[in-house]
Amino acid sequence: IALFGDWGAKFYFNAAIAAVIAVIVFVLLRDTPQSVGLPPVEAFRNDYPPAYSADNERTFTYREIFVEHVLGNRYLWAIAVANAFVYFVRYGVVNWIPTYLQTAKGFTFSQSSVGWALYEYAA
Repeated sequence: IALFGDWGAKFYFNAAIAAVIAVIVFVLLRDTPQSVGLPPVEAFRNDYPPAYSADNERTFTYREIFVEHVLGNRYLWAIAVANAFVYFVRYGVVNWIPTYLQTAKGFTFSQSSVGWALYEYAA
C-alpha cells in the first residue's frame, strides 16, 4: 500500500502477475496440433479409432462454437439461470444476515461477523 499510496495497491501486484500470465498463455497456447502445422495425433501415431472419419478433423469457427454449442445448449442455459438465482439469494443473505443476527437474535457485532463468516465458509 505504501508503494502506490492507495487502498487498491494490494490488488496491483496480483493483477500484474495475472496479466503477464494471460499474455504468455495467449501467445503460446494453441488449440490443436494442426493449428501450428503439425499432423493430427491419430496420423502421427497411426492410431485411428474404429469410427473415425475425416469430418472429425474439421475445425469449427468461434461463431459456430458459440451459436451451435453454447447458445443452443438448453442444459447450459438452465445451469446459468440456476446460478443467477443462487447468487441472488446468496448475496441477499450476505447483506441481510449480520443485521438480522444483531436485531432479531441479539448477537453482538463480533458474533454476527462470525456467523456471517461461517455462512460464507459453508457456501
